[in-house]
Amino acid sequence: MTYFWDGLIFYFMKTLRLTFAVLAFLSSFQGISSQVSDNDWDSVLESLTLDEDLSEYAVQELLDLYESVHAAPLNINAATPDELRQLPFLTESQIEDIQAYVYLHGPMKTLGELQLTGLDYNTRQILKHFVMIGDPLPDNRRTSLGDVFRWGHTELAARMDIPMYRRNGFLYHSEEELERWPNRSYLGGCLAHSLRCQFNWNGRVRAGFSAEQDAGEPFFGKNRMGYDFYSPYLFLSGLWKGWTLAIGNYRAGFGRGLLMGSGFSMGKLSDAKGAASKGLKPHSSVQESGYFQGAGVSYTAGRFTATLMGAYTPLDAILAGDSLITSFKTDGYHRTPLEWSRKHDINLASAAANLSYRHDGMSFSMTVLKEALSHPESTGYALSGLSLDWSVRRARYALSGEMAFSEGSPAVLAQFECRLYDSYTLNAAFRYYSPDYKVLHSSGLSESGITNETGVLIGLEHSDGPLEAAAWADFFYHPEACYSAAGPSFGFDLRGQAEWRPAVNDCMLMTIRFKDRQKDCKGTGQLEFCRTLRARLKWERNMPYGLKNGLALHYTRYDFVCVPIENGWALSDAVDWSPSDAWNVGLSASFFMTDGSNSSVSAYEKGLRYGFNFQTMSGTGTRLSFVVRYKCGKSTFSLKTGSSVYSDRDRIGSSQQAIDSNHKEDINLQFIRKFSVNLR
Repeated sequence: MTYFWDGLIFYFMKTLRLTFAVLAFLSSFQGISSQVSDNDWDSVLESLTLDEDLSEYAVQELLDLYESVHAAPLNINAATPDELRQLPFLTESQIEDIQAYVYLHGPMKTLGELQLTGLDYNTRQILKHFVMIGDPLPDNRRTSLGDVFRWGHTELAARMDIPMYRRNGFLYHSEEELERWPNRSYLGGCLAHSLRCQFNWNGRVRAGFSAEQDAGEPFFGKNRMGYDFYSPYLFLSGLWKGWTLAIGNYRAGFGRGLLMGSGFSMGKLSDAKGAASKGLKPHSSVQESGYFQGAGVSYTAGRFTATLMGAYTPLDAILAGDSLITSFKTDGYHRTPLEWSRKHDINLASAAANLSYRHDGMSFSMTVLKEALSHPESTGYALSGLSLDWSVRRARYALSGEMAFSEGSPAVLAQFECRLYDSYTLNAAFRYYSPDYKVLHSSGLSESGITNETGVLIGLEHSDGPLEAAAWADFFYHPEACYSAAGPSFGFDLRGQAEWRPAVNDCMLMTIRFKDRQKDCKGTGQLEFCRTLRARLKWERNMPYGLKNGLALHYTRYDFVCVPIENGWALSDAVDWSPSDAWNVGLSASFFMTDGSNSSVSAYEKGLRYGFNFQTMSGTGTRLSFVVRYKCGKSTFSLKTGSSVYSDRDRIGSSQQAIDSNHKEDINLQFIRKFSVNLR
């Protein structure tokens, strides 16, 4: 039976290679079409999650946010500033421009009016995927439950991941072996699956739950709850004038994120633009960390907004002995007896209050936080904090900042934004985070976390017609020892990017980043500078017959004393075809050659909704994927299959995750059903 599957897989992958080659060859001869393809959602997701500072957790959260808003877009004529702030790519000045246009000129009739708001071309094209044109609700009209259920969007999404290989954790192990090494075998099966059910009305009424099961985790049996993780939530905003309520699993963010962040950083570039506080938001994703479990309430009266929240959240942790917490476990895996023993072994009690004031482009806010970690065998650990943040925005400039204290240790962030000309914007930020400043939910502008860091970041952006460009420079200093540096260390981070549209259907994108920072060197016994260069050049073209082609070249260079210099290359091509509104097919291929893991290359590939679709490639080999989506009424069926073949190894991975082969193939299935009256 094994030989049958292996033969079937290789036959299928050879067919994919041939199909991809034919489509890529034919697409190179297509002329320029007079119409731009509407099937560019994957390109939008790629551009919004391209920042290398984003962790896998942050990318997953962002993808979940973007997919949710895209499925139930905001009414731009009725959206409040707080509702628009949930879109991280919008700056405060852009939100004010949108609100001012609707206030001065009345409701928009078409999305083409976004051009009159002063938004740049790229932002307008992205925003069109998240907003819709609708009638504003009269101030004196009360929202009824009938309207909510009639015009709300209900979505059910189910996914299953099927590996066509077997990792060492799923191999047979004798009882004697497991008695001596109990963590060599996984507790559950090799299938991963998830279930989502969510209701959304204009982003103001959201309710539902998410459930996820990772491969190797027990499904029932040892786990009586079935799924390993559940995330129920209820979020109400705007049903009663001024009130917002969050129950279940939710996230909270205030100020610039130094004391209470949104649970994840948006990356240096986004954080440097002075993103405003986002208040209470539901946690609808399947990420098993970064959320609160409890309730929060917010009330707005005139220019003031008050928020109270409380939570008692179970966490995974690694303990030394019976009580000392050495670190938190945030990957969410509970596959082995050891991982299972760490599941929810501590609890975090949280209470916070925030009071903010907004008027005439100015805002001031104060947040108070009290938290305590508890363990059955310990007395717990208490933490308290206070933060003050401010913002002053005018037509050409903006000043903002936050000062936070945790157990008397400070963290300070000051930001400045200035429109030099109509097409140039200058951003600058200064930060000082004390080595003793430690909080559990901080996020924001930093190199390696909101502690033990001082830095200055300067950026210049240009947007004029077909050309958009940006350049950033960040200089940082760690006064005390930090990860990979046993003493005070220094570094800088330079990056630039440019997007050029020479024609309606063509887009050229170039990004380059150079980072130089001090790290411990075993060869010299002291700190040495480690240099990393990453560059990417991509060309996209929209063609007739629903075809779209994207060709990208990646390069990475890693240079560190006493270690051989590593270089990494990757060439990827993706063909997307939409022959009709019901069908969409995507083919992608990547050929990579790197000298090691330090010169690995990461590339985005088309995938399933709510999924992490970045592939990290290291070594020498090829990566192929095939995606097909079929829409039948309100139902969508999706299938993705991918294959990674390595020519420089006979074993993939290590420990329980190891695969005794030079190739691995996966099949991903997804079913989405929408139950709504007013679908766009």
